[in-house]
Amino acid sequence: MAVNTLPTLLRRRLEMNVRRTGLVGVALSGGIDSCSILAACLRRGMRPVVISYSPDTHESTDHRYARENAAALGLRFYSVPVDMSPGALETLARTVIRFGYKTKMQVESLAPMVRIAEAAKVTGVSVLYTGDQADGYYINGNWISRNYDRARKIPGPERKHVMLDKDSKRIDELRRIYWEEDRGNCAAVQSLCAAKGIRAIMPYRDERIAAAFSGTHWREVNEPRLKQPAWEAFPELGQSIAVRATPVNLHRGDSFFADVMGKRLMARFPGPWRTPVGLYAAMARGEV
Repeated sequence: MAVNTLPTLLRRRLEMNVRRTGLVGVALSGGIDSCSILAACLRRGMRPVVISYSPDTHESTDHRYARENAAALGLRFYSVPVDMSPGALETLARTVIRFGYKTKMQVESLAPMVRIAEAAKVTGVSVLYTGDQADGYYINGNWISRNYDRARKIPGPERKHVMLDKDSKRIDELRRIYWEEDRGNCAAVQSLCAAKGIRAIMPYRDERIAAAFSGTHWREVNEPRLKQPAWEAFPELGQSIAVRATPVNLHRGDSFFADVMGKRLMARFPGPWRTPVGLYAAMARGEV
């Protein structure tokens, strides 16, 4: 598919994938992925509840963007402060692990979703939309650097964009890997929400969207701005809906959630681990 048709297809598919089914919520950050989901909901005439989390120690940039966007658009906003005490973090970690998710990325990214799911239930939301999967189409962030060997030994980070531009088959291989890995992560979010009677939907996990990105090079979908097709699909992004300039992983960024969680749990349970990886595995085995 020609790149210039991507924005149109993206807009249409996202609008089709958000539907009025009871009270709808959007798990919102300041990133363009969740903001585009919000834009699609608004275009469908929906007035979703905006839900966003932040550590109880300080307000993260993502929470501030979500709060300010909700206020500017006249939407109901539900703030989810996450207790960062060691005991509370242990409870979150054990909850995620009980569902069968025990890797460092899974535990630290899904732990806040436990609170998001609880918040959705409290607000009466029946369907929660998230922006999961979108990163896989654009192949941005640290994920690509960790997966070169699995994608036909693509060269190191200093040359990644140039090399990917020369061979769209390589970037499509990365997209395929991401799609398969994110299937499990999305299922985890859905399981956590289902336990609270909430249906979690990821509008970006649409095979037609995936097919539309196939064959495109990195620069074609990330210039002049990262995730350029989304900007073109929804011109209100950056205007009536504020979007954070620098993309970061939600559980990292200036929430520092992942870093704090790992350090506090290792201090709570001293052991042979130099990173939380071993600790989470031990928790899953019932040794801690």
